[in-house]
Amino acid sequence: MLAAILVSGVLSALVLRDLQLDVRLPEHVFAGRPVLGRILLHNHRRTLPSFSIHVVPSKRKKPVSQWLWEPATFGFPPKRPPQQQWVRLPDRRVRRIVHDGSAPGIFDGSAYFPYLAPQTELSADLELRFQRRGRYAEDSFGLATRFP
Repeated sequence: MLAAILVSGVLSALVLRDLQLDVRLPEHVFAGRPVLGRILLHNHRRTLPSFSIHVVPSKRKKPVSQWLWEPATFGFPPKRPPQQQWVRLPDRRVRRIVHDGSAPGIFDGSAYFPYLAPQTELSADLELRFQRRGRYAEDSFGLATRFP
């Protein structure tokens, strides 16, 4: 049983080795409009094909929390309008801010390549929709296989 799991892991790594992924987008993209993007997958090996390849988006980073000091005013008695407070002194307060840590991604679906022969290139067209204007970044993509 352990040998079968080991062989499966080695074959999966062998299937994913020497693959090159390229993503092509048009030059002009408009917010809220669908655009056609292309994913190219190239197998550089001379003899071995690749089977059942999924191109998936990379996992998103966990949100990071940070403490932030900001200016405030100490007033006494509290919970009164500023005109009715006896004492008003400059102060600072701490607040917790949660950063998402990543720009919105451009790729949410997946592309599937059932068979990729040696030294060939296959492409898949995807419909992408950019929700708003601005810069989008996709640092990495994931390649996954269920073979064998």
